[in-house]
Amino acid sequence: MVEATQITDRQIWLRTYSANENWNGDLDLARVTLTASEAARLAGLCEELDAFDKAHGGMAEKFVFVDYEPEWFSVTHISEGEELLESLEDVDPYAVMTDEFPAVNQPEKPRTEFDRLHVLKDEVYWSCEPKNSDVLITTAALPVKLLREIAGI
Repeated sequence: MVEATQITDRQIWLRTYSANENWNGDLDLARVTLTASEAARLAGLCEELDAFDKAHGGMAEKFVFVDYEPEWFSVTHISEGEELLESLEDVDPYAVMTDEFPAVNQPEKPRTEFDRLHVLKDEVYWSCEPKNSDVLITTAALPVKLLREIAGI
């Protein structure tokens, strides 16, 4: 039985940015599904980086991991995808959803390589390169404050 105070998985849609202003490999949006424990783990990594940086005289800028990949999407495969993309303004470039998820009709997973999780002291973001390209795609960053909220800490 689910308790009223228990936090369920959160789907977070993130705006993406391309290093090439003319091409993004149709990777318009990224979706990250976070449980409370995963959000707590990410927030903890931010704190570990801060502690490591302080212990080593300000030499650590970020941690980079390969253990968690978001799902990458083209807006053409999401119901109301253009509207979702437009709603993710630069002021708040992510949307957290728990109940009503956009319908996704993606025939196959986009082919990416070099998928990475980037952990900074106060936020996390993801990156990849579309297969057989040298174009870096990054997501909007999730602030550690939001990760703590999802984790319930």
